[in-house]
Amino acid sequence: MDLEQLSPELAEAVQNAGSPKDLDSILKKILLLYNPVLAPGAQGYKLFTPDLDKAIPHVGEVLRLHDRPGAKSNENVCIVASQFFQVGGHTRIAADISRLIGGARVTIILTETYLNTPYGALLQGRMDGIGLEHRAFILLKAPTMSERTMELYSILCAIQPTRIFLLNNHLDSCAVAATYPFRSITDFIHHCDHEPCLGATLPYATHADPTYGVHHHCGVYGVSAIYSSMTVPGLDITMPPLRDSTGPLRLATCGHLKKYRYPGHFRWADWAVACLQGHDAVMTHMGPVDEAFANEIRGSLTEAGIDPTRYSFVGPVASLRAELLRRGIDVYISSAPETGGRANLEALSARIPLLVPLDPNLPPLYRFDLPLSGWRSVERPDQMQCAIVECAGLSVGLRSDTYTAELRSELGRFEAFVLDAG
Repeated sequence: MDLEQLSPELAEAVQNAGSPKDLDSILKKILLLYNPVLAPGAQGYKLFTPDLDKAIPHVGEVLRLHDRPGAKSNENVCIVASQFFQVGGHTRIAADISRLIGGARVTIILTETYLNTPYGALLQGRMDGIGLEHRAFILLKAPTMSERTMELYSILCAIQPTRIFLLNNHLDSCAVAATYPFRSITDFIHHCDHEPCLGATLPYATHADPTYGVHHHCGVYGVSAIYSSMTVPGLDITMPPLRDSTGPLRLATCGHLKKYRYPGHFRWADWAVACLQGHDAVMTHMGPVDEAFANEIRGSLTEAGIDPTRYSFVGPVASLRAELLRRGIDVYISSAPETGGRANLEALSARIPLLVPLDPNLPPLYRFDLPLSGWRSVERPDQMQCAIVECAGLSVGLRSDTYTAELRSELGRFEAFVLDAG
């Protein structure tokens, strides 16, 4: 599979730029490639932008961003990201990094190139609940891409970090160009793990893949990467109590609304109907939804002769794992057509069987895979009823000592990656 998303004209334009003014319009065009990288044939099929990556050092030359080599440690850490959301696996990854290292040693910087997080959001508490521990939270505000890149570089020079975790979105040249001089202490976390991402082929200190399937493709491409997986707070808690077996089967799902609206052969409403059809079950939907989506689900259930009150919307939750345990969920159904990486891990860490709808129209990078037991997949809604029954039978195995060791090994990868700065 060809994993390269190439932009030869823009890459050449960057290489030929001789001044910050020359760069501004080019870097803005690169940022606006956001739509092409999410277009059919790219999203889920492409991972790397090698020609643009090769042009990044020239951006630094034009802006006079001198190399800042250093020895990596966790004494003075910066998390550099493009944007955060109330719901999102990679936002949780940043929160886990800050939790593991400790907020007193962590500065968080958002490049804000996509203009999604004004300071008003922080002042009004709209970012509360994400769990990002920090000593300072900085949003860049310079008006042009060149100036914003210089702003980030200058802030990093002032902070003198001993380690940078880079979680840039898509084509955020500001985040990549400003951290490239610090590459000896920068860990590139493959944030856009289903779409093309600037910087994924650059020689940062570490390239870490949180998702297993994408790690396979990075290896095939030849990128030297580690599989970091993700982690879940409270991994070392005691075995949760057995779920009450009386009453209806309790199902749950959680995710960003866009995951349920990703185009596929089947709608989420088709999967929802299949989950509740043919047996006594109720389903809880966690995460933000809008009225149109909720009405679509309710309408489809009603048309199928299913009481729509059996499917409840509860909004975002602070901890998916804790909420699943509190509600005594029997089987967790992954979001679809786009699955959830972190959410799936949280369900398995709660020792709840996982069922993943894998739409046959999904591109290859969206095909879920994980080196853990306790989950299975289905490709059609008419397979759902039997799969749910089979998943319910997996619970005993998920409570075994063998699975405990398996779980600790998988979820311990991320902690080892964060805590070992070498």
